[in-house]
Amino acid sequence: MKLKIKALAGIIVLAAIILSGCTSIDEESFNADIEGYADPIAENALLALNEKNYTRFSADLDPTMKKAFTEEVFLKSADIVQDELGNYTSKELMEINAGEKHTVVVYQANFEKQTDDVILRLIFVNSEGQVELRGIWLDSSQLKKRMALER
Repeated sequence: MKLKIKALAGIIVLAAIILSGCTSIDEESFNADIEGYADPIAENALLALNEKNYTRFSADLDPTMKKAFTEEVFLKSADIVQDELGNYTSKELMEINAGEKHTVVVYQANFEKQTDDVILRLIFVNSEGQVELRGIWLDSSQLKKRMALER
């Protein structure tokens, strides 16, 4: 019985990863509909931070980012974000910079306990027709102070 439950849970997790995974897209669409793919990926990453759900968070990461941003690093980062800023509540698109090899999308993100601006920067790449998240940064003075103390 326990084995069946574990197998079913594994199938559910696998299906969630497949369904929420990288978006297939050609080069022209990658540059034309940036907000169309960036917004749901950003939303997914921020909600995954709230939930401390690494599987959800890592669904759109490119292989290099997955290797560098392990579950351990993610959980520590999620704890710091929640301690300093609280849970994510909303975001507003501020800027899109499309380049030949990657696209940078910048949001103003809002959190429950924030006392200053929180800037979310995402870097997207088109890897063999798949939109992948190559980089993600949250920038705020609250987080900078905390990170300085952590060192």
